[in-house]
This record gives sequence, structure tokens and C-alpha cells, in this order.
Amino acid sequence: PHWTDGLGAGSGALEFDGVRSWVDCPDTARLELRDSLSVSAWFKVRQFDQSSQTLLAKGEAWRLQRQGEKGNLEFGVVGPETKGKNKAQLPSVASKRAVDDGQWHHVVGTYDGKRVALYLDGVEEGSVTASGPVAVNTAPVTIGDNAVSRGRFFNGWLEDARLYDRGLSPV
Repeated sequence: PHWTDGLGAGSGALEFDGVRSWVDCPDTARLELRDSLSVSAWFKVRQFDQSSQTLLAKGEAWRLQRQGEKGNLEFGVVGPETKGKNKAQLPSVASKRAVDDGQWHHVVGTYDGKRVALYLDGVEEGSVTASGPVAVNTAPVTIGDNAVSRGRFFNGWLEDARLYDRGLSPV
């Protein structure tokens, strides 16, 4: 990727070509967020042209990515168990709105130990009840791809990517 200036919601963004550009943040104990976590970023999709294109991921422990072949985003975690009508399903939430519209969007995926939720442009898109620790792995945190499933290259711009060691609330 390379830095661009003035394209993003703020002062600059990383541009990903959708072919072979990503950023790896080496695995450390501080990145093993077992009890709760939140990931956020500003992004603009140039093109969704392959399945599960990834904005941010720590292998399969957690990932913020294109929902399969759709124009929506999905945030999912591995390890926590779902409850109620979603029991035994992977704790995952997809946006209701498509994001491949050439516009800048802000996304937050969060797990607070009780539920997995996805927010898009400040609006909750959905949530699922889940509890338990997030899976541990040795994969790096990757921006623009998934280190465990390489080839899910993001095609667009990402800015202000953040990882928190807690579940963020809407207020």
C-alpha cells in the first residue's frame, strides 16, 4: 500500500490495490485480546471483486471483511459461543447496507464478552449474543488482507485503523 493525501476522512489514507498490498503487525501477547475487543476504521471501497476481501483481521480469531460475495461488511470472532436463536453459529454480524458505493464509511466491530455488534457510520447494523474467550492464534494483525487466508486483498483506501482491548459502547 501507499499513503495518499487528502483522499480520506482526515489527513491521509493507505491505498490498497486489491492485488498484493497489505500491512502485517507482528503477533505479540498484547494482541491476544481474549475477553473483549473492538476494531474500527474509516474506509472507501474502490471495488469488491473477490470474496471476503479483508479490511482488518487477526487470522480467523477475528476479522472485519466483505460478507462473501455481497457488497456488505461482516465482523466475526471465533471462540465465543452464541446464545438463543443463533446458538452454535459463528458469532458474526453483517451490515444491512452495502458499502461498495464509492463513499467513505466508518465501521466498528465490537465484542464485549456478551455480544458481537457491528456499527456502520454510527448506526448499529446488528448484533448477536455470545460469550466466552476469543480464540488465540499466532497470526499477525493484518490490514488489507488475512494472514491465515492470504489473497483476500482489500481494494480501496483505509484510514485511522484502530484496535481496542475492550468492547466499545455506542455512547
